[in-house]
Amino acid sequence: MIAPPFRIAVIGLSFTVPHFYFRDEEIRDAYNRPATRPLFSPEAREAHRFFQEQAVIRIRDDFRRIFPKQRVYVETVGGFGPLFEDRGAQPKIDTKDTRKPLYVEPDGFENTGNVFVLKPAVTPTHGRCWCLRAIDVPSLAQFHTALETVYNSDPIECVRQAQERWAQFNPQPFRPPELEARETEELRSFVQEIKNQRRAGLRPGDR
Repeated sequence: MIAPPFRIAVIGLSFTVPHFYFRDEEIRDAYNRPATRPLFSPEAREAHRFFQEQAVIRIRDDFRRIFPKQRVYVETVGGFGPLFEDRGAQPKIDTKDTRKPLYVEPDGFENTGNVFVLKPAVTPTHGRCWCLRAIDVPSLAQFHTALETVYNSDPIECVRQAQERWAQFNPQPFRPPELEARETEELRSFVQEIKNQRRAGLRPGDR
């Protein structure tokens, strides 16, 4: 049995050398509610000391969910470790995502060209999924900082959930400029094809 005390170390994209958890900082979230966030120090002597395995493993796993791209591990205060790697699992996320945005027409707006734009996303909770951000909805521009992004593996369900959560702000689908540009280009190409056929002495139905 490994004797305490233990400490939690983090290393990864943000930290090129180990940093150690030492305390929580009190903050306000997007809804101005009291919240906390962990603070890390490069000084090992400042690390918070844990004296129970269950507690240090629970906090380690919480940090792994919060910081999925970092390496989070437990070691003794003397620097021996990593410890307890067979207890709890480091989340693995496929960060390579080549999907393109989806344009979803909500119920009641079929064939109008008015849509919500869903972006591809990858999260520890949902894996590969779709998200609808309030900042991507023009009618919510003044409220977007107060509205949480909605995630779902089903894009239709993602839109439905967003409409329910944001109902008091009356989110409205819209016509994205890129779709306007695409349709304009398609129309231009069609007209040019007709002109070319006429120059060649062909009518549209001849081929």
